[in-house]
Amino acid sequence: MTLPIPLVNPKKAGPIPNEHSSYRPSIAAFTQPIANPVRQCSNTVILPHNTISMKLNSLRLLALASLLASCHITCAQPSPLSPDPWNLGFERSAPGNSSFAPWTRTAFQDRHYTITVDSTEVQEGRYALVIRYTPEAANPSEGQVTNTLSIDVPCDTLTLSLYAKCTGPLKEAIVGFNLFQDRGEKKVIQRGFKIAESANWVHYTTKMPLGDLRFPTDHLRISAYYIGKGSLSLDNISILADGKPLYATRSACSPIGETITPLTPAQVTYLALLGKAWGYLKYYHPLVAKGQFNWDGELMRLLPRVKAANNDETFSGELLSWIDGLGPVPPCKKCDAAVPDGLQTMNIDLRWMKDSHFNQALQNKWQELLINRHRETGVYATYDPASNVSVKDMEYNWREAEYPSEAYRLLSLFRYWNIIQYFAPNKHIIGRDWNEVLEAFLPRIAEARDSLAYHTALFAFIHSVRDNHASSYSPVINKAYNHYLPYTFTIINQQLVVKGVYNDSLARAGGLQKGDIIEQIEGQSVQDLVAARKGLTGGSNETGEWHLLNAMNKITGGNTTKINVTIRRAGTAATYQLTRYPFAQLRYQRPLDTVLHKILPGNIGYLNMGLLTVSQVDQIMPLLQDTRAIIFDIRNYPRSTAKHVVEYLLAGEVPFATCTYPSFAYPGAFQSTLPLKCGPSTPNRRGKFLYAGKVIVLVNETTQSHAEWSTMMFQTVPGCHTMGSQTAGSDGNVSRIPIPGGYTAFMTGLGVYYPDSTPTQRVGVKIDQVVKPTLQGVIDGKDEVLEAAIQYAGN
Repeated sequence: MTLPIPLVNPKKAGPIPNEHSSYRPSIAAFTQPIANPVRQCSNTVILPHNTISMKLNSLRLLALASLLASCHITCAQPSPLSPDPWNLGFERSAPGNSSFAPWTRTAFQDRHYTITVDSTEVQEGRYALVIRYTPEAANPSEGQVTNTLSIDVPCDTLTLSLYAKCTGPLKEAIVGFNLFQDRGEKKVIQRGFKIAESANWVHYTTKMPLGDLRFPTDHLRISAYYIGKGSLSLDNISILADGKPLYATRSACSPIGETITPLTPAQVTYLALLGKAWGYLKYYHPLVAKGQFNWDGELMRLLPRVKAANNDETFSGELLSWIDGLGPVPPCKKCDAAVPDGLQTMNIDLRWMKDSHFNQALQNKWQELLINRHRETGVYATYDPASNVSVKDMEYNWREAEYPSEAYRLLSLFRYWNIIQYFAPNKHIIGRDWNEVLEAFLPRIAEARDSLAYHTALFAFIHSVRDNHASSYSPVINKAYNHYLPYTFTIINQQLVVKGVYNDSLARAGGLQKGDIIEQIEGQSVQDLVAARKGLTGGSNETGEWHLLNAMNKITGGNTTKINVTIRRAGTAATYQLTRYPFAQLRYQRPLDTVLHKILPGNIGYLNMGLLTVSQVDQIMPLLQDTRAIIFDIRNYPRSTAKHVVEYLLAGEVPFATCTYPSFAYPGAFQSTLPLKCGPSTPNRRGKFLYAGKVIVLVNETTQSHAEWSTMMFQTVPGCHTMGSQTAGSDGNVSRIPIPGGYTAFMTGLGVYYPDSTPTQRVGVKIDQVVKPTLQGVIDGKDEVLEAAIQYAGN
């Protein structure tokens, strides 16, 4: 859901980065003249260690986003390593659609080139990359491609090489390699090649000593750039780490050789406090917040020292030494530790800074940083257009991250915990102390012994925020539930009931019938299964937990085929041996909901908000003008149409919601929007009639996010009657949170309230008349909520 928000303080955010801008390597930036190439054979050239200067901007976000979306995640227990996970040889390309991910084209205004993969002239393998001057092409691009990857192997020197050939007329052709220590790209080592005209493949190579860059570095960006009226071809780009192919060396995040031992209580305490300190510095320390350090790398280096600390003084000393090593914090003479006026403080929790395990010097250091804190958006967090937090953590995407080392596992834990700590608007209502959640999950994640144990613990932790929006996908967990019974199910009063079938013939063979209540699966009650598995999907409330588990096949699903299921039919229990199938084998064709609107008996209008488009509003509403009532069905996901529909239902603008969003002046604090309004904004109503009949809104557990937002607009109509059952309780825009390993978590990024300050998170929207489906209604195939609405409309 995206909503424009009028802000109390409109100076809350800076400009939004343009992800389609480009950077260009400059020949003038070479630090020494290009020497004549030394020919070792007819097609081999060695260039000296040349340096390329690159303009730095937000394209790096686009390149890495493509990398995260495309890279294959391998299992590390141990597993075969992909021969080219970064597509440096262009063999993982698709010539038909010119795809060569994770490489990305730039989108600059100087677009005269076509960038494709070529199978006719290659140096090695099947494909090479070609940047060709084609000003007449239908969709030309700038003559530049980039790839952003992580050097996930500790080493002293990188050897960089490639094959290229270039035709002219040529103005300049460059391939550059930039290795950055930090996210903010303040510290960099650069190497590059000036590509000469040649009809044959030429081999270019150079070495990149890492010097004073510390492992792990943040990212390596490769950029190939061509200006000319011919073409530049590239193939077989190679990266060696201390002489060994990077792809053939185990990633530093690999747990191979790691010995897992239970953490002591002291280690849990020290590590939890480290995680809090790391997050506090990430958002409060001015130099850290500006991206002058590889902050994830700092955590990985400190973890073993904190884990080895045997007393409070040693522990405090490690943290003090670490903080002092970041450099002096510029003093703010007019600043103090107080929360600025007008900010909401319900989510601020800095009690940990006075923990007795910190010595007095360290406690003083936390207070000093609080006074001289970073007070604006930073490298790691800024605003989305709707004012919810935009998390800018860029993923290393190291190989073998499906089950990574302990340090990497704890990085995932600490990253998510701190984002919730400082930027989740509903942290205060998750139902648990967020500090206790950290300490409970820390040993589970640290001591996880395989990928399934790790993912089960990590995603249960993510889902502990009690937020339907937080429900996230894990391919590892999904493999454990990738077989389906041939039936569909619904939830009736916390009972799992057969509703329909995925496949008629397979369902008949199983023997279950519509209305059968599933009581046990493999001897375990459904209620116990739900209690044990709700961490796999999360949910804002109990209704949401049941709904998500059912929708994601986490109640009846599994990775085995034969199971015993005990059902109850007409009061009699029976046990069936059923077969589960891979979903594709069910050949399920989802029935399409095609009824957009209709006139029901009694002159009652019906409008399906999940199908209505903005362009249809002014066509459909006049057809319903003379009805005695309109039933607006929002048991679906609307298409941003509610604000247009209510212009026919309201005489003028009225407030329907207020929102809270994060304050970067004091991370953890929140500020409120002005009241948000809906309805016609002009006295003449822009020619729209004012509907005189009843307004009825239908909701249930599938009414989530924008659907709840839309319901709140309808509820401003005088006499509006909302019917159904508890909604998802996840209103407000979604914030995306990258999790190490290439995974994504989410959270509700805005707090959403009615104008009278009634919350919607976890509780859902206000309901005037509770109507729930019944077992008999499922058996008879009735829509009992709609039937109740029709009855209400006729009264």
